[in-house]
Order: sequence, then structure tokens, then C-alpha cells
Amino acid sequence: MGDLIASEFMGPARDRARTEGDGYRIPFLFGDEPQPGMSAELFHWYRAKVTDQPLLAFEEPIRLTGRGDGIPRTYIRCRQGAEVVGPSAELARRRGWGYVEIDGPHDVQVVYPDAVVAALLATVPPDLI
Repeated sequence: MGDLIASEFMGPARDRARTEGDGYRIPFLFGDEPQPGMSAELFHWYRAKVTDQPLLAFEEPIRLTGRGDGIPRTYIRCRQGAEVVGPSAELARRRGWGYVEIDGPHDVQVVYPDAVVAALLATVPPDLI
């Protein structure tokens, strides 16, 4: 996944893993200020629950067997904040995935959970709901 994320994001993430994360984990990347649309109270609640991200989650390749090829996929893109997801969003589009945009920050599930639920439900065939 790291090859789909801009180097201006991955470079600092790797640096923080080396200097603050014992070389293998990336500390919380969004600083000490709430994301757009997130109240200070909600941010402090959320921040207390977030854990470091393993660096290898970005760097270790996965090998897919093809068994999941029949499962529908939808890329949900959050429009607020850094534009580091552009390459992965384009890859999803080229591969024919469903594509939904939500006007929210990276952690949109915290700020606008109803929008996430609506986006997910929109991907389910009506006969399954």
C-alpha cells in the first residue's frame, strides 16, 4: 500500500516510526488538533482510543489468491484533508470498483457515522436489505 501513498506522507510516517515508534509502528499522524468537523470533545474521546499503526501494514506486500475476486468492492473516499489517497482511489476506479465520496475527514466514521452507514448501505443490492 505504501507504493500508492505519496512520498510526502510516507517519508514522515517512516521517520516517526523510527524516532517515536520503536522502528515498527507509526504514532497517531493527525496531531493534537481535531480534524475538520470534529469537536474538541469528540477528538479527545477518539484520540484516547486510537492506537499506533504498524509500519508493515503499509510496506509488506500481500499476495491474493483470487478467491475473493467475486466479492463486490467499493472505495469510499473522504474529501476533506490531505490528498494522499488519490493514487489508491484511481486504482480502485481503474479496477471497476464502486466509488463513493463523503464530504468528511479521514476518520469520517467518527464525525459523520450516518454518512458512512448510508454509503455502505448504498453498495448492498436492495434484495439483500
